[in-house]
Amino acid sequence: MNEYYSIMPRADMKLPNGYGTIRKEKGRRRYPYAVYASDGKCRTKDGKLKTKYKRIGSTSTREEGIILLNRYHHVNDKTLFLLPTFADIYHMWKEEYFSNQEKPVIVDYSAAFKTAETLHDKIFIYLKTSDLQYVIDHCGKNYPTLRKLASLFRHLYRYAMSNDLCDKNYASYINIKKHKKIVYVNEEDKVFSSEAISILWEYRENPYYQMILILIYTGVRIGELLSLRKENLNLEEQYFIIVNSKTQSGLRKVPIADKIVPFFEEWNKKSEIDFVFTTIDNNPLVYSNYRDTYFDPIMQYHGFHYTPHCCRHIFVSLMMKANINPTVIKQIVGHKRVMSITESVYTHFTNKELVEQVNEIIIY
Repeated sequence: MNEYYSIMPRADMKLPNGYGTIRKEKGRRRYPYAVYASDGKCRTKDGKLKTKYKRIGSTSTREEGIILLNRYHHVNDKTLFLLPTFADIYHMWKEEYFSNQEKPVIVDYSAAFKTAETLHDKIFIYLKTSDLQYVIDHCGKNYPTLRKLASLFRHLYRYAMSNDLCDKNYASYINIKKHKKIVYVNEEDKVFSSEAISILWEYRENPYYQMILILIYTGVRIGELLSLRKENLNLEEQYFIIVNSKTQSGLRKVPIADKIVPFFEEWNKKSEIDFVFTTIDNNPLVYSNYRDTYFDPIMQYHGFHYTPHCCRHIFVSLMMKANINPTVIKQIVGHKRVMSITESVYTHFTNKELVEQVNEIIIY
């Protein structure tokens, strides 16, 4: 033990040369004090000797930082001192990254971190590609969730390397493409059966069954529904406006059939945020969270093999069975790009007419 460091400096004292340094980082952080220990000398470009530092952790106060440095100087094998775990790296990274992100992004990465629970207590620098790949291969999540998990791994390794907490980016070697499967073999599997829809109606008191029925009876994409804000919902005239779609033709007004108006009313009333559809604790619903927590478990419980996009297929099918004008169907689902010039220029339906049309869909 170095006797020079046998007495710990007080919080109000200047740290001794060679002891280390404590820097308070910008922004609102849970652990704002970054603690660096001296790590030898190096020469600058002009030939002067300069002390090197390595980060050994973060603390909530300067006093805790001094305690951390003191412990470091009393450990003989520095390589074994407080090596950060996967969870430690994540919490340091999120303090910086989450400060500039929207709520859905935060929810997504928080869910991805939870998925990697088996890595939480493992020393980060000891992790290899095989450890990360094992989580990818055995977590049982769908492909979109695996992409977010892989993205989280890449973020953490970039953060760790930029702070000299590891030397190699093992996240760059993981493989998620092998999990990108074609789920459905034939076209019939893409359309909800009448029996399946009947079962969904039996459980209509459950709000997350209601969401599936809303998808089936509106034909909207799941992303369009999840991004729906209260300001774009008009329950009195029974329509909502899609302002966030994957295509320009997808920006449209969607009629709400009488049979699903109560579902919208219930969701709109219980939501405490700007979005109509939320998680149980009133956070915005994002695709991966919706699939993993709500949609897929419902499908698995009933032995169904559908995806949210299958709801869009059955909506078109139900409209065609009801002999609805094909132009009406295209207008509702946002397929204007496949309309003829005559359809797109000269044909227009009022919202009242569109509501009347979707009311023709058979209730199973």
